Amino acid sequence: MKVNEEEYNRFTEVMGRSHNAPAHPDLLAERIIERVLGESRKAGSRPAIHEFVFGWTTVGWARRSLSIASLLLVGLFVYQQFEIMTGIKDINYRMKAGGGIEVRPAESFEPGQALRLKSLSSSLPYGVDSIKVSVDDISRLIELYKELELSRERINRILQLNPEILRMIEKEYRGSLMEDRNKPTI
Repeated sequence: MKVNEEEYNRFTEVMGRSHNAPAHPDLLAERIIERVLGESRKAGSRPAIHEFVFGWTTVGWARRSLSIASLLLVGLFVYQQFEIMTGIKDINYRMKAGGGIEVRPAESFEPGQALRLKSLSSSLPYGVDSIKVSVDDISRLIELYKELELSRERINRILQLNPEILRMIEKEYRGSLMEDRNKPTI
């Protein structure tokens, strides 16, 4: 123990003798405080924005109430989806029971088929509700429309291959328009 105490005493003596005191200790303290405050002011802009945006997370009641509100919204969404699916299943069951018709999802329609059906129903004079159309008639209408589209595509291909035929048709069409204009109206 004595050896340790002797080394300690020698060490403290050497340190005491080599201690250099600053010339102006007050000035040194002011510089240190200015540097510390200057650095904190520079870094202070980011924490201020962070505190403004995320400050509510440190308030316990706000964090809990917003978490509960988000859970309620998620629960409401799940309930709504459940109700929608139940309604779709109910409609599908009623359609099957009512005549063997199954409601098809939108993916099973060909592109543009639903839009064509909607435009067809909106062009009817009294609306869809006042006219009863069987599913067979609508299916037949869609088939005929597809055939008409195929025929139109074939005619367009023929006209693209033979531009002379197209010019002849346009000439006849213009002639019939001129005749219609020259006819007296009653």
